[in-house]
Amino acid sequence: MTPREQVGQLYETAPDVVRLAEEVSLAVLVDPALLRRARLDLGAGVGTEADLWFSALVKSSSPSGFVILPEIAAELRRRLADDPGRLRRARRRVAEAHAGYPPSLRLEEDVLWLSVSREPDATAEIEMRLRSALAAMVRDGREGIASWAARALPSFPISIRVLESSRILEAGARLRLDRDGRALADLDWAADGRDTGWIVPPDFPQTTLRVRLLEDGVELARDDSAPGHAVMVPWTEPIMLEVEWLAAAPEPAAERRWIGIPVGSTAGVPGPVSGGVRLRTLGGTITEVWSTELRLAAASRRAPLGPGERPITPLNPRQQQRELESLFVQHLPFIERMAAKLTRDDGLFGDEADDFVSWAKTRLIEDDYAALRRFRGESALTTYLAAVLVSLYRDYRIAESGRWRPSAEARRQGPDAIALERLVYRDGHTLLEAISVLRSRGETVRTERELAQLFARLPASPRGRPAPVDEETLSDTRALATADEVIRAEEADAERARMVEALWRAIETLPHEDQVVVRMRFMEGLSTADIARALRLEQKPLYRRLERLLTRLRELLEAAGISQDTVRNMVLEDEED
Repeated sequence: MTPREQVGQLYETAPDVVRLAEEVSLAVLVDPALLRRARLDLGAGVGTEADLWFSALVKSSSPSGFVILPEIAAELRRRLADDPGRLRRARRRVAEAHAGYPPSLRLEEDVLWLSVSREPDATAEIEMRLRSALAAMVRDGREGIASWAARALPSFPISIRVLESSRILEAGARLRLDRDGRALADLDWAADGRDTGWIVPPDFPQTTLRVRLLEDGVELARDDSAPGHAVMVPWTEPIMLEVEWLAAAPEPAAERRWIGIPVGSTAGVPGPVSGGVRLRTLGGTITEVWSTELRLAAASRRAPLGPGERPITPLNPRQQQRELESLFVQHLPFIERMAAKLTRDDGLFGDEADDFVSWAKTRLIEDDYAALRRFRGESALTTYLAAVLVSLYRDYRIAESGRWRPSAEARRQGPDAIALERLVYRDGHTLLEAISVLRSRGETVRTERELAQLFARLPASPRGRPAPVDEETLSDTRALATADEVIRAEEADAERARMVEALWRAIETLPHEDQVVVRMRFMEGLSTADIARALRLEQKPLYRRLERLLTRLRELLEAAGISQDTVRNMVLEDEED
């Protein structure tokens, strides 16, 4: 019996059950609250809920809800879509009921709704949302999205599963869950390559590829004993590598393309060699081999290149200076991207991040490009520059903040406590900002409240960037803390623990949607515009709503005996322009 026949047969004997099933068919999980609300809107009897819950339409159930059989749900959504008014009401009902659900579940329900809606840009909207999930899985390292994709994508209609973004997302999930290097074999590299070349996870098995710049092109060999640059690449079958020729100005650069190298073979790619070649692996790693780079490497190590490589002329000091300057300019975009990534990963933004980028570029230029002169050609130049920038960033943070060490209590509590203490006391984040950073990076499995309670157990430490002081301040500084100061510090710790607990109690007194708004703004770090789009709210009224919510929370905290200054400094601080 087909799904259409099965639903039609049930409709003849229990039409209210089928209509109720249609009303909730846009939900991935039909929870009791959503089911009750749909029944009340439909005007059906109380027993209809139980009839649906225990009907043959249900795949599985638990006290928290039930899941409709995928093929039955698709037929129910098709019937629901015949009435656009009912479809819009059902969509709004599910979105409101599941506003606090995980983003992956809400995304799945959005895609299911768009798949049957008759909106003119529905397909483009689905592509955009699936690409957002792909970006979160790859860029933010959210491995849970891979598990979600493996479960959800097979249940989507075929019209969605054939979309480019769906196929790439499915391949990325297989790479993470199954470690299947053949997962990319079915992709169209001419069409999908621009989005596929970064979906391999960073811990995917690697192998060595040898790269040689020849007179008339580049040679890529899957033989570790072959001469040339050693480049680590993800071990897929075949190995895929994007090749882009970097012509010397003012010549235009050649078009880039993806090359597949089967097991035990060598691929020769013809092209101009006046500038160099950029190689991008499936892990997103970029290696640039320039003719200038090869000359500098040879001048540094005084060693012959492999047979077939371009002959290299030694440089005099003036020529080398010009080459170093040219090499710095050519790699300046990479230097700026890498420096910005280091600051972003460490939670520095705005002027602080710009200060480091400028400082790092100055250090690379110092002493006639001494850092570049030390390059010996033993790796790709971009790999060498990345290592130099990491070292520079460590020196920069030590100079700016002092050599920071976690407290003994944080070390006892573990990595989450150390990270929280560093973000708050060294980097100057508020508590909610620190929690948002940890959770967005995927560095913790604790909930927001558990992280806040963990922070409350840490000592109140004034660690942070050292502030300049004058002689008068130094003359008033005492070497040892008095007994009164020790008592005040202990009282501050107790006060902070009480404040954190009071904050969570205050948030839980808000209506459900207001709790969601507060969490999205102050814990997930979303802008007001992003929250408005996610919850389908008007943006301008949302600004005033946030102001009222902050005022309400501050009133509740002050009523609990928490001072307004403490609240603003430690927890609720909205800096959005």
